[in-house]
Amino acid sequence: MKAPIKVVMLPTGLPILKGQLAILDGKTSIYSFDMKDEHPAEAQYAYVTVSQDVELIKIGDYVIQTNFEKTHSSLILIENEMQCKFANDTSGSFTKRKIIATSDLKLTIDKWEKDYPTEPLKVNLPQLQQSFLKEFVANPDREFEVEYETKTLMKPADVYIEEVKTKLKLNQDNTVNITAVKEKMYSREDLWKTVAQSHIARKSMQDVFNDLPNWFDDWIKENLKP
Repeated sequence: MKAPIKVVMLPTGLPILKGQLAILDGKTSIYSFDMKDEHPAEAQYAYVTVSQDVELIKIGDYVIQTNFEKTHSSLILIENEMQCKFANDTSGSFTKRKIIATSDLKLTIDKWEKDYPTEPLKVNLPQLQQSFLKEFVANPDREFEVEYETKTLMKPADVYIEEVKTKLKLNQDNTVNITAVKEKMYSREDLWKTVAQSHIARKSMQDVFNDLPNWFDDWIKENLKP
């Protein structure tokens, strides 16, 4: 399955390096040493987030909190039950979304291993592929989605389903698979129904059937990409 994501960028506060995500002249870009000094770039970390409908926020998660005016975002680590309850409350004056992947290598999560049951290992949060960052820079307003995998656990006798678990799908290099949402394709018949309804609403009934076919073809040429 796939789930919609939102990408939030925050300044790194560090000197910029080649290949990093950056804000240059007010636009998102990938930093290159070829950029001139008169065009200073500010290094950015990218944070991929999902809503509580996809993953509930729990203790140990990192969250991006944004005010309703979308003028300020901040990164928060959920450390206790009170913070967790607040983060999952969608009725407040802030939006809170769980970070599931990032280009920020400072963010780590606990990973429990069977051989070390008393103390977790610190591992990096899932990372972003450079190919996705390039696509995001080229199309920052495009809608993207991340891939999840669903595993079905069976009873020993395989008589019935015991549990279904959905989790973020990770590649071997700890990166996630993010793709652009495919544009929905409509048949000519579907478009005819939609456009005809709009046309009828704005025209007198006696004129509709006289000019709708030609008007519909003109509408397709003007509004749809070749």
